[in-house]
Amino acid sequence: MGKNIKIYSMVAFLCGLNLMVNESFADTKVTTTPWAKTEVIEDRGGQPIDSYLPGNKKSKERMKKRFHDRLSTKLVNAHLPVVTTSMSVGKVEVDEGQDIKYQVATRPMFIVGYDPVSISWLKSNQALLSEKKAIGMVVNVATKEQMDALQKIVGPDVMMQPTPGDRLSEHLKIKHYPFYMDNQGVMR
Repeated sequence: MGKNIKIYSMVAFLCGLNLMVNESFADTKVTTTPWAKTEVIEDRGGQPIDSYLPGNKKSKERMKKRFHDRLSTKLVNAHLPVVTTSMSVGKVEVDEGQDIKYQVATRPMFIVGYDPVSISWLKSNQALLSEKKAIGMVVNVATKEQMDALQKIVGPDVMMQPTPGDRLSEHLKIKHYPFYMDNQGVMR
């Protein structure tokens, strides 16, 4: 019990002291400037951080180099090879894609592979795909060179991604490609 009284007495004393200090300095204004220079109190050595600061020319050059390195090794090619066993090249039948709610398609999409039929389809529909800014899923492609060849056909306006299509095939109930869909329906 005596220990608790000592603690309460100390807390009360500190609160009273705090009130007295605040009252005696009530007239004093303290102003700080956000642009005040930082003063180093102690420096124990180590490496300077100048090269990491954004204002440094070397760090800007390093950041640009990293950006271009990442750009040249696209994540697009990280998923290769892609093989989809539940889909094959062929004519999209009337019963395929029947249950798709076309109003849900906020952006046109298409499915292709790296094969002569898909390449021919891409060449004949390149203008439509570019105009609609369609997103392409390449469900059968083996190498980066094949992916680059498909991308070259459609041009830079059309984004394509190598994507395993087995789950997509299951959900959309499609078995064949090339396949195009927008909010108007499926192009057969």
